[in-house]
Amino acid sequence: MRPFDSKEDLAHEIVGVLDEADSYRMRDVEKPFDNHADSSSVYSGRGSETTSAFDPNYDSNSVFEDDSPYPEVRSAVANFDDPEMPVSTIRAWVLGLIWSVLLSGMNQFFYFRYPSVAIGGLVAQLLVFPVGRAWVRVCPNWAICGYPLNPGPFTIKEHVLVTIMATVGAQSAYANDIIAVQRVLYNKVSSFSYSWMLVMSTQLIGFSMGGIARRFLVTPPSMIWPNTLVSCALFNTLHSQQYAGIGPRDGITRERFFLYAFFGAATWCIVPGYLFQALSVFTWVCWIFPKNIKVNQIFGYHSGLGFSLLTLDWNQIAFIGSPLSTPWWAEANVMIGFFFFYWFLTPVLYYSNVWHSQYMPISSLTAYDNTGKTYDVKRVLTPDRSSLDVTAYNEYSPLYIPIAFAMSYGLSFLSITATITHGVYFISSTSLLRHYPTPYDAAMTECPRIVPAIIHFYRPVRLQLGRRMREQPDIHARLMSQYPQVPDWYYVVIFVITFIFACVCIQVWPTGMTIWALIIALLIASVYIIPIGMIQAITNRQVGLNVITELIIGFMIPGKPNAMMIFKTYGYVSMSQALQFSADFKLGHYMKIPPRPMFWSQVVATIIAGTVQLGVQSWMFTNIPLQYPLNGDIGKSTIQKWWGNTVYKGTLDWNSTSLLRLSDGAKFGRVPVAKHRHATPSGPWPWLDIDEEVDPTRIENPDSHLPLSAAACDHQQAPTHDVCWCKYPQSRYPNWTRNQQKTSGIRNVILNRAKENCTIQYLDVMKDSMFVNAGCTEVSPRTFDSHWRTIQQGRPPGVRVRALFVDGLSGPVLQMLGSRYNIEPFFFSSTIGWIPSRHQTNVVPDVSDHITITLPFVRSLANTQTEAVPQKGGLVIDTHTPLVLRSNKRLIVPDQLAVHMVRSPTSNTIISLHQNHEHRTTPAQAMYARVHATGRSVYWSKIFQDTSDPTFVFLSLLWYALYAWDEALEHLYNHISFIEGEVIHDTEMLLTRELHVIRAHLLHYESLLTNFRQSVEFVHATPNPSFMTPGVDEEAEERRHRRAVSMDQECSNLLVEIERLEKSRSMQDKRIKNVMDLGFSMLNIEDSRRNQKLTEAAMRDSAAIKQISYLTMAFIPASFVASVFGMNVVEINPDGLGTLGHYAAVALPLTAVTIWIIVAYQIQIKDPRAELLAETAPKQPNMIHTVDADEPTPPFYSMGIPDRQGPMTGYKRLDLWSRIWWPAVMVSTMMERRNSRREIQQTRRARRD
Repeated sequence: MRPFDSKEDLAHEIVGVLDEADSYRMRDVEKPFDNHADSSSVYSGRGSETTSAFDPNYDSNSVFEDDSPYPEVRSAVANFDDPEMPVSTIRAWVLGLIWSVLLSGMNQFFYFRYPSVAIGGLVAQLLVFPVGRAWVRVCPNWAICGYPLNPGPFTIKEHVLVTIMATVGAQSAYANDIIAVQRVLYNKVSSFSYSWMLVMSTQLIGFSMGGIARRFLVTPPSMIWPNTLVSCALFNTLHSQQYAGIGPRDGITRERFFLYAFFGAATWCIVPGYLFQALSVFTWVCWIFPKNIKVNQIFGYHSGLGFSLLTLDWNQIAFIGSPLSTPWWAEANVMIGFFFFYWFLTPVLYYSNVWHSQYMPISSLTAYDNTGKTYDVKRVLTPDRSSLDVTAYNEYSPLYIPIAFAMSYGLSFLSITATITHGVYFISSTSLLRHYPTPYDAAMTECPRIVPAIIHFYRPVRLQLGRRMREQPDIHARLMSQYPQVPDWYYVVIFVITFIFACVCIQVWPTGMTIWALIIALLIASVYIIPIGMIQAITNRQVGLNVITELIIGFMIPGKPNAMMIFKTYGYVSMSQALQFSADFKLGHYMKIPPRPMFWSQVVATIIAGTVQLGVQSWMFTNIPLQYPLNGDIGKSTIQKWWGNTVYKGTLDWNSTSLLRLSDGAKFGRVPVAKHRHATPSGPWPWLDIDEEVDPTRIENPDSHLPLSAAACDHQQAPTHDVCWCKYPQSRYPNWTRNQQKTSGIRNVILNRAKENCTIQYLDVMKDSMFVNAGCTEVSPRTFDSHWRTIQQGRPPGVRVRALFVDGLSGPVLQMLGSRYNIEPFFFSSTIGWIPSRHQTNVVPDVSDHITITLPFVRSLANTQTEAVPQKGGLVIDTHTPLVLRSNKRLIVPDQLAVHMVRSPTSNTIISLHQNHEHRTTPAQAMYARVHATGRSVYWSKIFQDTSDPTFVFLSLLWYALYAWDEALEHLYNHISFIEGEVIHDTEMLLTRELHVIRAHLLHYESLLTNFRQSVEFVHATPNPSFMTPGVDEEAEERRHRRAVSMDQECSNLLVEIERLEKSRSMQDKRIKNVMDLGFSMLNIEDSRRNQKLTEAAMRDSAAIKQISYLTMAFIPASFVASVFGMNVVEINPDGLGTLGHYAAVALPLTAVTIWIIVAYQIQIKDPRAELLAETAPKQPNMIHTVDADEPTPPFYSMGIPDRQGPMTGYKRLDLWSRIWWPAVMVSTMMERRNSRREIQQTRRARRD
């Protein structure tokens, strides 16, 4: 071929080649068509070298003119046809409509359960076969309007037509999800007309698209549709007895091989599915390291990446499609992509904490908020749940997804883009023109392929559109050309009608959707149907449009979840339905089903199936009220497990929380630190930038002046007058962003309690060690400013320590205290969350420091509300709730010491926080009274006189917690003693439950006492910095020494008492365990007694039943004779026969014979020699038992067969004749027994003599 001088010459040459292609096509049309070609004739392979490189399924070495060039098709599809074979018969239509109704109704019914059960087309394909054959045997050969009911054998074409009708609408229509979600989650009950038109339009629009695209997806031989070949092979197996192979036994038939595979697979599925379920998910590495988090993330199955996944479960292997029907090269492509993106790239992104992924599971389908909890979608919707509430969304949280979930979204975008590129190149590379060579093929082999693929993409499309069925280079297409084809205007009419339905649904009912959005959705489906269909027809893998449609509608109509679902249905589901119909078209193409009966069967079955699904769904929502709450309020846990999870979450991922919420330059806030990490700040200061928008540059620059929050501070003055609120050094923690402040627990307190009053009780410890009441202040919104000035003022002279007891935790008061005393934020977070913590901050060597302790403890409280032990067995034991002591009407309630101490020579301050009274914590006034009473103690007064260290005031608060512990454990001891007595006399299950509750609390108390001990050790290990400098004189050094000795003594006393409390707790734990063992023993004794009584009753019932059975058997002959003779006797009916005498003559002898036989079979006769042998046998002294002559003897016969017979067992061995003549045997035994008794008496007299 000559070289081209320029791109223009190349383009002109290609145009000329394509023009010559048309003439090639017209010449080849005139070739004669042979319907019965010889299968042995081999095609010369023209163009095979040109086109085989583009199709991995193509077999270039075996190209047949009268068969398919694809070995998969040749092995599953016949290359001949019988045009006279019945197809569209009454039998096929009746069976097809029945199965269409059954499958669609059952699948819709089971679709709403979790996990859902899907009845696939394979079930219909297998069950229709015996039903069709039964029709042949049972149904008469009548005719209705000239059409026979039984036209002969059940043909394979009828079977195919029935299966297509059954499966075309078997699965639940996606539009039903829209109707269900609108009804349940959005409280909108739709009318039947809206629902029916929505379902019909979504289903049949896809059908019309598939019909129009059939020239590209059905008729070309390269579109093999691997999954359809499986159905073809099964049809041929069921309807033929061809041998599958050769060998010494000539192979086995397809039918027998199918039975072997079917029953073998069904039997094996029981092993991993029921008997040994570990074979289904064989994550053996996690079994070795069950508590290693990283190992479970990498090798786990449910929430990991499954590196060690080995499975012997076919359901797991075929989860994304059967590998048996997918080409190997396609499977290898999937594996390589999976290994790179999920086993390599996903862990790299996760452990790099990209998109805050390490705060979430590595693999999950759940969306999360910025606190790590499941995203509560109800919080970001308007009250009618029809659109997004932007304000609520900004106040709540952005939506976070795990890294594997995000990777799946990213791969969806990549695959959609690659589909268009691949489709254009694939079509232009003459794959559609396979085996129909033209000069265009030669140009494609010589020229760079990408240039003509892009420039002249429309040429192959136009060529394929102009081809008729007879012109296709495929034996199956030529065989199908003899049937009348379906005109394109059929599909156009269906499209127009269903498009009108869609427009009516959108415009008449409030869906939030628009006509122009509908048109865009249909354009998306139309553009992607051919490239995606080609990929599915060749690789058995479908690329979904669900993500791209959600993204597009999220930009076009943001904040409308209903519009998003409808747009997704018309944009994605219509394309998916079109490909499903195309697969059915290909099945009919392979099985030689006439196109027009195929068309009408699909349309009718789709309409009937959609109507049945709507009826079933409406019936379920009306008659099954427990399917969902009547008010439509479904909780988060229900949404995660209900069918609407994917649909409903998708509306929030891409529409309600639209990407428009991410403006230019904006970014997600960091997920806050986990709550258990007490050593670092668990939340920002709430008075800095809570509700107002902040310039991102100012957030990045912590030294900039941040605006104030008027809502939190309840101030209306200018920022220049309120600089008092911003004195906390924000620059120390620059990572605090606005989203963290949104989720802070302190912020919630402020917003909820900004208007509440707060009480502060002041107590001053003077230099002369006197405790003075400094007054009580009621802080209200009107006194905020005055109270702030009071806190800032200096102290009166002579005050050594000032203690503040804050009751109520009002937001503004927390702001003032935090700003005035420079308190770390985690102190308030720990107090609100009841988190044990201890920390030393703001240390100035030899001068001052801050000590913070949050100490949970328990105390005893009178039970004035008569609380009882929970009666429901399903309740979880919560050790943070009060423990009810029934014996003394007390409660052991959780309490908390939250104390912040500022140790400074000039401003010693102790701040004690107390929550509201509904928490049953010690109120501030009660704590104030106890500390004030401590000052009057001689012991503490001496300590306060010896040292001015405020730590001893702090220790006095710890002694209060210790006294509370001691009192609570004492009451618990008395209650355990009370329960121990109850267990001995009462074994009710309620006591067992109460014992478990007490033991759970005791185990929780162990951790609380451990934390108590660690807090005391922490105080002892952090001395006051101002007392670390040696004294300037001997007197000062002596005071410092006395202070150290007193501190060691007080801490030692506290530790000793805590150890005593722990021993008391441990003793009570062991005692409660003994009581539980005692209770279980009593229950076992009671159970054994009940079992013994039940056994005795069962034995009595068995004996009674045996007697009844004997009586029944005795009168069986009489009943039989009565039924034979009947009651038409002359003694009762004057016109009857005199049969009573005959009845008695027959029935009485038969009854007597029956009784004789029963007695002969069941009788047991004791052997008289047994007593004599027992009497003469040597006996132990303690085993001698004398029997007087007057002692009554047991009967010498009984009914029933013993386990063993013989002299040593006490029963005679009876043979057949002995049983028949049992009266004689009984008389003989009586005589022998009398003689044995005489011999026994003589033996006993001889012994006495």
